[in-house]
Amino acid sequence: MVKSNRPIFYHWKNSDRKRTIKILFLVFFSIATISCAPISPPYVHNDKYYNPANNFSLKLPSSWEHRKEPPNWLENSVCVGEHKNLQAYFVNKDMKGVVQVSSSKTSLNLKKASDNYLSSSFNRSLIDTYYESLRKSLEKVKVQITNNRFIEDYSYSMYSYNLNNLPSKIIEARIKCNDKQELIRKELTTYVLLCDDNDTCFVTFSLISPISDFEKVQVSYIDIMRTLSNWSPSD
Repeated sequence: MVKSNRPIFYHWKNSDRKRTIKILFLVFFSIATISCAPISPPYVHNDKYYNPANNFSLKLPSSWEHRKEPPNWLENSVCVGEHKNLQAYFVNKDMKGVVQVSSSKTSLNLKKASDNYLSSSFNRSLIDTYYESLRKSLEKVKVQITNNRFIEDYSYSMYSYNLNNLPSKIIEARIKCNDKQELIRKELTTYVLLCDDNDTCFVTFSLISPISDFEKVQVSYIDIMRTLSNWSPSD
């Protein structure tokens, strides 16, 4: 597990800041990935969110709703960022809480590679190189964001070789953004899911809330994440 301490995010009138955001989201959502092919768009049915392109679903409690845009209070926040493959926003109707959902496909089946890792015939450098490139990219982001004056705190963790049971966490990041005199907390968790026989997907959930509401919103968010699972149209 790799850990670091320091600051991340969005665009304002600051060119350095724009550069920082661009690099950050390329890392989280583009490293060794290809764009998701358009299949059928995500949808909600019977309080359950389905994402056919990336083969996952989760249950939305009655206090959360699915939207395509962030709420007004978060619209221009430094914590929103820019996502290459934004799928949805889940918005809490009772408190200031938002979950961003983004995803991208990997260029290989990480689960199959992990399952075969100890096989004498398997080229281990394939998956070792993949993890190492991800780690180096995250470290590069850390260097780029060190002097971002809009971020008060940033840290991340990376988890490797734990893909026996999917969905599985691969990246966690924690950020505090000082936006419009309001301190906002953001926690990103990137999961690896099995999209199909040949590909795994990175799916990132980003919980965003003012510090004052974060812990209350987080309780409900954890309940949502417990329902995350792979899904197929035949289910």
